[in-house]
Amino acid sequence: MSVLARRVGGGEVVEIRLLGVVEVWDCDRRLPDLGTPQQRAVVAALAVDAGRPVMLHTLIDRIWDQASPAGAKPALYAHISRLRKALDQAETVRQAGPVRQAGGYALDIDPDSVDLHRFHRLTTAARHSERLVAEQAGLLNEALGLWRGPPLAGLPGEWAARMREDWNQQRLDATVAWARAELRLGHHDEVIGPVRQLLTEHPLTEPLTAILMRALVAAGRDSEALDRYSLTRSRLGDELGSDPGPELRALHEAILRGEQPLPSPDLVVTPGGRPPATRAQFPPDLHSVTGHDHEPRHLEGLTDTFVSPHVDPLADFFGRASELDAMHTIFTGTAARGASKTVVLTGMGGVGKTSLARAYARHHRADYGVVWWIRAEETATIDGDFRTLLEILAPHDAGQISDAAAAVHALLADQPRPWLLILDNVPDASSARGLVPAAGDGHVLITSQATAHWPSGQAVIAVEPLGQETSIDLLTSLSLDDDRDAAQVLAQELGGMPLALAQAGAFTRAGAVTLATYLRLYRSRRTELHQEGRPPDYPHTVATTWQLAFDRLTPTARALLNVVCFYAPDAIPVHHLFTPLHRVEGRLSDAVEPLSVLLDDELARHRAVGEVMAYSLMAPVRAATMTVSMHRLVQAVTRDQFRTPSATREWVKAAHILLGAAFPTEPRTVVSVTTQHHVARDLFAELLLVEQRVLGTDHPDTLATHESLARWTGHAGDTASARDLYTELLQAQRRVLGAEHPDTLATYYNMSLFTGHAGDYSRARDLCADLATVQQRVVGAEHLDTLATRSRHAYWTGQAGDIVGARDLATELLIVQQRVLGAEHLETIVGRYNTAFWTEKAENPAAIHDVYPHLRSMQEQVMDAEHPGTVTVRHNIPYWPGQEFDFAFLRAMFTDLLPVAKRTLGAEHPFTLKCHYNLTRWTGYLGNTAGARDLYTDLLTIGERALGAEHPDTLTTRHNLAYWTGLTGATVAAREQNAQLLAVRERVLGAEHPHTLTTRHNLAHWTAHAGDTVGAWDLFTALLPVRERVLGAEHPDTLTTRHHLAHWTGQTGDSAGARDLFAELLPVRERVLGVEHPNTQITRHNLAYWTMQAAASDG
Repeated sequence: MSVLARRVGGGEVVEIRLLGVVEVWDCDRRLPDLGTPQQRAVVAALAVDAGRPVMLHTLIDRIWDQASPAGAKPALYAHISRLRKALDQAETVRQAGPVRQAGGYALDIDPDSVDLHRFHRLTTAARHSERLVAEQAGLLNEALGLWRGPPLAGLPGEWAARMREDWNQQRLDATVAWARAELRLGHHDEVIGPVRQLLTEHPLTEPLTAILMRALVAAGRDSEALDRYSLTRSRLGDELGSDPGPELRALHEAILRGEQPLPSPDLVVTPGGRPPATRAQFPPDLHSVTGHDHEPRHLEGLTDTFVSPHVDPLADFFGRASELDAMHTIFTGTAARGASKTVVLTGMGGVGKTSLARAYARHHRADYGVVWWIRAEETATIDGDFRTLLEILAPHDAGQISDAAAAVHALLADQPRPWLLILDNVPDASSARGLVPAAGDGHVLITSQATAHWPSGQAVIAVEPLGQETSIDLLTSLSLDDDRDAAQVLAQELGGMPLALAQAGAFTRAGAVTLATYLRLYRSRRTELHQEGRPPDYPHTVATTWQLAFDRLTPTARALLNVVCFYAPDAIPVHHLFTPLHRVEGRLSDAVEPLSVLLDDELARHRAVGEVMAYSLMAPVRAATMTVSMHRLVQAVTRDQFRTPSATREWVKAAHILLGAAFPTEPRTVVSVTTQHHVARDLFAELLLVEQRVLGTDHPDTLATHESLARWTGHAGDTASARDLYTELLQAQRRVLGAEHPDTLATYYNMSLFTGHAGDYSRARDLCADLATVQQRVVGAEHLDTLATRSRHAYWTGQAGDIVGARDLATELLIVQQRVLGAEHLETIVGRYNTAFWTEKAENPAAIHDVYPHLRSMQEQVMDAEHPGTVTVRHNIPYWPGQEFDFAFLRAMFTDLLPVAKRTLGAEHPFTLKCHYNLTRWTGYLGNTAGARDLYTDLLTIGERALGAEHPDTLTTRHNLAYWTGLTGATVAAREQNAQLLAVRERVLGAEHPHTLTTRHNLAHWTAHAGDTVGAWDLFTALLPVRERVLGAEHPDTLTTRHHLAHWTGQTGDSAGARDLFAELLPVRERVLGVEHPNTQITRHNLAYWTMQAAASDG
């Protein structure tokens, strides 16, 4: 057996084996098969960190890479359980099963029980130069004997592939070192076979070729050595286009001359996969630095690493696997060779940069001869920390040196072992100058709140707050409280900020309170808790961590913070908020005077934003619109900085004024407002919470913000929430202003409006009826507000299914409008249109040609033809079902209107989109179904971008796209589109919203036309009782569903059943719609048809 094939058997050396097929051994026996590759991957993922906890998300990433399934956690728990059962069969490793620790799992075993760790330990021991060559060879031989084949054999995935590549390189390095040691001992015969075999796997590895050639020459086989050189040179030329390196060429020439080859290089083993370190030349001016001739201390051959005492106090550390991997890749990965050896961790204070740096130093301390921490925030600590290291490296000269940093840099440059220098909390890039060594085989890790102006050669890693799951794990671990629900809410309020999470967990544990209790205290006494104790590995509390940055800000930058700290944190549109000064002139108090500079000077505004972002107090979201984000804790601490309640009130009022000016009552006046609906809603929501706390719930500013929040919530498409907000506001205004105050009545109107848009048509109808009664008494029966409410009353009456009632209400209103406003007033023309609309729905179509041209000409006598009001009314008037009308006329009307709307309001304005929608609609009604489908496809793309994918108008476009797709003959596609839309509408609008029920009806319709008549019958059968309950048994939509159910009952083969259903439907339609209504006539025709079909079946 080859020397490299030998291994220690019977489990005497290893219990968990990764260097081959993953196995678990107990004494002389291998435990039963560990199961699937994923099950073995769990063993490997835990074993590589034996004795240390591995976070859940890290385990999931290692097992499933980045494509983890939705049920990854339960699957992982099942694998862990099975692994415990397998290990329970062991005798000597019964306690080695996975145990839950610190938000993850750990194999609680000696790392030496894993062959990989034993391999690392043996190769590390072999590299110490004080050992005899025979000892080194023996250690390496033992290490290599642990290998049984390709590591992690049979395990799929990127993580296993990366580990396999890294470990194979380590094996190759160790083999080279072993072979060199054996050659120095004269054991050339033992080297030839294993190295020749390894070269079949790595034919282009020149050090292996050189070793084989030396061994062959030592064995008297010079011709074979020359043949090996020729083969290698040929392969290098063919595959890499290069020649052999200097060592091979010199060896080749020596053999040709008949000379004894030069000795093999000294033994160098790199168990971490790092290329062998080269000894740096000692700077010639060192003596001028030290003033003495003492030889400085080298770390070559020492087994211990000199570690700064500031590396040790690491608090509980969670997550950050990707950042740790990124640093390791930059410092030591093959892709980074020749790249910068400096990594800068940037991010806001308290985000965990210091803990991350400390975790990296502790995790990789064995890779370095020196791991040293410099507290770089202040000059005194910088000199003190460098001087402490100087006393270790040059103990005889330290007392005579004035510049400790320069002396340490010179000494590090000469160290043969790599070193790691951490510069913690560097104020900015300029402050790091003179602190980073210019030479030496080492790595520099910098932490800083500053994000800008770092040299291009330094790799910058932005450290973000922790994710939700990691935050919850950290809280539950530190607090010893398993209430994950409370932990989730608290983690959200703390924004995943590690400093705040650690403080909360420590306080909860020390005070023996629950997380739920801490959450309650935090909400009421946040400022006090922010000043509580700090973690052991960080010098600040939550209250003080940003103080240095605050102190360095200019007055204008601080004013910017003072305002935006009251808004929603995620997307703050600075460009919109700081509008020109004239829009708020005279409304801001002297207490907030620095704001005037930001409002009046665009350059000063840009400078202030850049200044705040430079200290990581804000982060860019969209540079083009100067939209930024601000962490919740930074906002909270900024608010806590106000010294008096009156100062807080002044800045809250300023925030109120700026937000109101940026997002006024009439949204059409805002440029590109369609992209701002959700932003405005979120900003007003956060401001409302602040004003309720600072100004009081009944303050006029608070009530105004409440109204703005309700309005922008509705504009954002969340009609149900807008209804609820207006309902809450109505109660407050009735209490504060009175039930008949104009503002109260306006809120009543908006509440009824969004009640209808939320799908409760009957409730909206009743609210309008009640409001109209109050308005008639308060402002008069002929006031414009009263007439507007009556118009909405008619509309919601029709939507609730009472078409005749809507027609009668619209007709009565038109008479009043003509008398009060005049026949040619704009609202009168709109009333004529509405009356015609509901008359058509109740009886027969009426000619819209006489209405629309008259409306347009009369309106344009009052307003400019391209005035936004003219454009929007021109859109609203031709909204018509199109039955028995001149579709070409209607299409031409919208063809004329659309470019005006784009030019006047913008291509993505809601009213422009509706014009686009109607143009597309009439294109389809003209018979161009494919054209309508394509236009709706384009419109959907615009709507999703402008309004959002789940805005009600976007969903309407999806509804129509499915309809016209079906009319082109693509019935299966139409069915699938309706199925997808149904899931969205059920989530967004609710399962019983009328629009959701319409989608259910259409899904059944296209299911039938796609050939699944039985499936369609089932869908119609399930839909009918829902429509009867929600809309009413005699609502037109309910009757339509009854008609379709009857039809598809017949199509499934039940002619008698179809006959009976149509017989039941006919008298209802005659009563509701009238005997001569077209739909009634269709039902009568179908009854006759299925009566004949049933008779034929019986016969």
